[in-house]
Amino acid sequence: MVSNKYNNAPAQAVQKDLEENHNRNISCSFIRSTSQIVSNLLLKQEDNWEYEIVKMDKEVATISLGLDGTCMPMGESNWREAMCGTFSFMIVKVKECIQYTSLMPLSTVKSRLKEI
Repeated sequence: MVSNKYNNAPAQAVQKDLEENHNRNISCSFIRSTSQIVSNLLLKQEDNWEYEIVKMDKEVATISLGLDGTCMPMGESNWREAMCGTFSFMIVKVKECIQYTSLMPLSTVKSRLKEI
């Protein structure tokens, strides 16, 4: 979270956001150091990651990029929101997207209702 915020704002703005919205008082040097460590770890892993390039049967007319959130299990009963990027390749020309709807899997909804 710190690295993502620091990617979009200066350290002082991240520091203020973390204090006001997350009740975390941390120094600007900690923000910079943490972001540098995360960056170094990701760069070391970059060569190990492989991305399969999908061959399209038809010509792509529209490409859509998005940032989505999903709920993922973190242990026995804890859930956290995780962010993921999406690329959509469409064979038709799209002028605008009117509505986007996403739902959790039905089994997840049922298990959450049992907890209540």
